[in-house]
Amino acid sequence: MGDRALVTLPLLKTGSGQVPTAPFVRLSALWIQITGTWCNLECTHCLNASGPREPWLRPLDAGTVREAIRQGEASGVKEIYFTGGEPFLHPEILTLIGEALEVAPTTVLTNGTRISEAMADALERWVLRPQELEPTVQNPQGESVRSMFEKLFGTK
Repeated sequence: MGDRALVTLPLLKTGSGQVPTAPFVRLSALWIQITGTWCNLECTHCLNASGPREPWLRPLDAGTVREAIRQGEASGVKEIYFTGGEPFLHPEILTLIGEALEVAPTTVLTNGTRISEAMADALERWVLRPQELEPTVQNPQGESVRSMFEKLFGTK
């Protein structure tokens, strides 16, 4: 290591009153972990260890989600994301997606395995150009999400 000089960062002393602050300007993206860590799958690569057992992070009730969307809108949110666990396990997910879409473009991060034919019909009404979907993950059966969307929405 030789003659390299040690560089230290200036630290604020506890209780000095010199706590840096930044003004809140707007909320650009709202992430809603709607089902907490509750998922129908148990993938080894899962970022937050979601699975079908008792979730360590509980699902949100619809009222809490609606309030988050309302506050996001008031804060100028430009995008809304639903994640989990598996968002399509939530009993009111379709209604909540519709409400979120009234506020901002909305994305649902899903494994796609819980999308029923009725859900696909409802989702199709909101997807203006399904051919632009570019999912890249694989489900446990090895079928690409692109292939699943092609089956659901009839796109190529």
